[in-house]
This record gives sequence, structure tokens and C-alpha cells, in this order.
Amino acid sequence: MKKPLNALTCAILSAFAANAFADTVPQNVHPETTMTQSIADGEVVSALQGINNGEMKTAKMAAKKSMNPSVQQYAQQIMTDHNNAEKQLSDIRSKNRIKVETPAVRRDMREENTAAMRRINKMNGAAFDQAFLDQQINQHQQALQLIDSRLLKTADNIDLRNYITNLRTLIGSHLQTAQQLRSTM
Repeated sequence: MKKPLNALTCAILSAFAANAFADTVPQNVHPETTMTQSIADGEVVSALQGINNGEMKTAKMAAKKSMNPSVQQYAQQIMTDHNNAEKQLSDIRSKNRIKVETPAVRRDMREENTAAMRRINKMNGAAFDQAFLDQQINQHQQALQLIDSRLLKTADNIDLRNYITNLRTLIGSHLQTAQQLRSTM
């Protein structure tokens, strides 16, 4: 039997939340199909939305604040990639009529990530860029750990599992880029 995401696992997402769940409203939910859906899939979708939306919000801040063209380009790529990933996830959710099950710790996750963003946003210049890249490295490592340890094992839906596998590759690429950029500073 697959275990649903627990509070500890959801807490790992604190670096990604960035108000991500505030806009999460289930759409196209059909009561006749949600009864047979795995609750775990709804929680997995919620976690993935947290990753995508948190990444987009953090990168948007960096794209506006950084003065380093390489960091700005990286932030733009993060926004583009995770925006596309979020659209794909929405399509999967609609197609498979997956009802999002928002974890109980969403408020705590949002508060923790908002605090981290405020801390970084107080910095300027190279200090900002370094802190942003350090946060990106940490976020992407945590996302990979969460994907490997829980999300791939918990998701029942084949479309969702394929999506997670593709997102894992994307996150790995973002991690490598962040590490390369950080090594130059």
C-alpha cells in the first residue's frame, strides 16, 4: 500500500511553496471519478504545483533584482521551464480528473519560503546573486530528493509518473546550471 505524503515530507517543500498553494483551486473536478482516484495522486499534484510555482516566484524576483546577465538568463529559463511544466501538469490533472489534495502544512510552507525570499531580497549585487544561487541549489537538491524518495513511489497515475520523470530531468539540469554559475562567483 502506498503511503500518502506526510507532514515531514511536505515540510521539505518549504523552500518551494512561495505562496504556491494560495492560487490552487481544483478545476474540472467530476465527483463520479474522484471517488476512484488515489488520494496520493492529489497530494503529489499539490507538491508538484508547489515546486513549479515556488520556482517561478523565486526566479521572477531574481530576474528583476539581479544585475548579472548570467543570473538573469538563468532566472528567465527557470520561469519559462516551470511555467511550461505547470501547464503540462494542469493538462494531466484535467485529463485524468485528479482532485488536488492540499497538504495541511501549506500555510507553514508558505510562511517559511516567504521568509527566505525576504531575506534574499534584502541583499544587493553579488551578495544577492550568490544567495539566490545558493537557494536554487538547495531547492533543486531537495526537489530531487523528494521526487526520488516519495513522489515517484506515491503517484499511481501513469501520466503523472511520466511527468514526474521528465520534471526530474529538468530539475537536474537546473541544479547543474546553478552549481556552474555559483562556482564562478
